[in-house]
Amino acid sequence: MRRIPKKDTPELLRKAQELRAHATLAETALLERLSNRQLQGLKFRFQHILLGYILDFYCPEYRIAIELDGHEHNAGDDALRDRAFLSWGVLTLRFPNTKDVDEIVLAIRAVVRSRQIEFVQNAASAIADLKAIGRGADWYASRRLELERQKLAYMNRVAAPNPAQLSLEMPSSVKKDVEIVTEAASLVVRKGLHVAEPPKRRA
Repeated sequence: MRRIPKKDTPELLRKAQELRAHATLAETALLERLSNRQLQGLKFRFQHILLGYILDFYCPEYRIAIELDGHEHNAGDDALRDRAFLSWGVLTLRFPNTKDVDEIVLAIRAVVRSRQIEFVQNAASAIADLKAIGRGADWYASRRLELERQKLAYMNRVAAPNPAQLSLEMPSSVKKDVEIVTEAASLVVRKGLHVAEPPKRRA
C-alpha cells in the first residue's frame, strides 16, 4: 500500500504536543481503552499527524482514523478532510465527544472486523488480477488459496453466536501477504511491470 505522507511541520508538532498535554475528558476516557494495545492487540496513536492534519486517534494497521467532535467542528471542512483521507484508504470514524465510551469502543471493534475482511478480500482480488494477466501466476495462485481460506475463517467468526468473544486479529504473516500482493498488483496494473518472482518483504 502507498505510504501516507505526514506533512508535519514544527508548528503542527507543537500543536500535537499541546493537544496531548491538554486532552479532553472524552479523549482521556477513550485513550484509556485503546492504549497499550488493549483492543485486539492493535496500536492506536494519539494526536497523530497525517496529511498535514492532526487526528485524535489513528490505527496504522487498518488505516482507521477516529475523531471525537465537539460543537466547534465545521461539518463542511470535516467532509473535505475525510474525503482526502479516504483517497489514501483511511476510513474516518466520527463520534460526538458526548457519546458513551463503551459504545464508541463497540463501534470501533465492528469496523476493525470489517476492515480485516476487506483487506483479505482485496488481496485475493489483487492475486486474481495478477493471475489473469500471467504475472507470477504460480506464486500468487498458491497465496490466493491461503487468503481465501483466511477470508472464510474470518467470515465464519463474524457469523459466530458470540463474535465478541473471538479473537479477530489477523495474523501478522497474513497481513504482510496482504500488503505484498496488493502493492505488487498495483504496480503491475499501473506500470505494466513483469512480476516473475515474488516481491521481497520489507524489513
